[in-house]
Amino acid sequence: MAALKIANHKPTVRRLAEAGRANELVQISQASGMESVAATVASALTELIPNLKEQDNTRALQFIAENHPDAEARNSAREALPPEKAEQ
Repeated sequence: MAALKIANHKPTVRRLAEAGRANELVQISQASGMESVAATVASALTELIPNLKEQDNTRALQFIAENHPDAEARNSAREALPPEKAEQ
C-alpha cells in the first residue's frame, strides 16, 4: 500500500528520479504490482537513460525497456542491455 501511495504521488516520483534513485523507483513499482505504476515510473526515468547506460544499470534499463509507454524510449533502454536480457 505504501509503494502505491509513493508511486501515485508524481512530485515524489519526479524527485526520486532527479536524485538518480532509479533502483528504488523500480523496487517501488514492483512492490505496487500495477502496470500503470510501472509505466509512470518508467516515464519518470526517461531522462536518466544515458546515465543508466553509463552506469551499466541493467536492472533499471530492463525495467524501462519492458514498461515505458513510448517505443523509442523502450528501444533506447533495450540497446544497452546484454543480448540475452534485450530479448526477454
